[in-house]
Amino acid sequence: MKHIKLLLVFIFSCGAIFYIASSYYNYYFDTSIPTIFFFCLEPEAYYSGNINLLITGADQYKIKNFSVQLNEKTLIDKQSVNSSSFEFPLLVPTIHLNNGQQLLKISVTDNAKKENKNEIKIPFFVDNEPLEINIIKNIEFKINQGNVLHILLQSNKPLKKAYLKCLTFTVPVVLESSHSLIYEAFIPIATEEQPGKYIASITAEDFVENIAYVEIEYEVISVNFKKQYIELKNKNIEKERLLDTGV
Repeated sequence: MKHIKLLLVFIFSCGAIFYIASSYYNYYFDTSIPTIFFFCLEPEAYYSGNINLLITGADQYKIKNFSVQLNEKTLIDKQSVNSSSFEFPLLVPTIHLNNGQQLLKISVTDNAKKENKNEIKIPFFVDNEPLEINIIKNIEFKINQGNVLHILLQSNKPLKKAYLKCLTFTVPVVLESSHSLIYEAFIPIATEEQPGKYIASITAEDFVENIAYVEIEYEVISVNFKKQYIELKNKNIEKERLLDTGV
């Protein structure tokens, strides 16, 4: 029993010595930077309402503190950790921010003598404005059979996607030009399309998943197309007919 106690004391002493030596080494000689992870926030993505952000950090020695800034405004200033890792939930109410690009900055400093520091920057966008789309009315929605109807759409913000549905087909609504909020779609009208009035619908979605919807009524006008009939003569077909009849 005495030998077992001595062995346990020896093992405990070795563990304590190793821990002290490791801590001493990490404190004076550690040059690695802490790791930073974040969840529920994607760089360059669009957000509205509240963002429930989760920040985590880890270090092979100890983390001394961390800070968070939003658009150069300090939200958390050197929050003490004194542990090898941490998790911190952070609520970002975007309703208090201007629409447009934002920048979140997270910095973590370890507890080593050199105070190794890691810093990351996360750009993202805020959009709390309702989506509105309107058809530009400076064109007449009457189109002849065989032509293409050009639809122009005005949006109050960039669109993630949009499409037009009419009859049995769907066509994309695309940006007219770069750095513009004018979108366009083209409705092909077949030469055999029945004259009359039709309804086309446009559905648009922005980057925070707001949906807007608008309908367009247009009229197809009858056209008297010139017709030409061509009689085809095929000697081979005539020979086959004669062979079949035995003539």
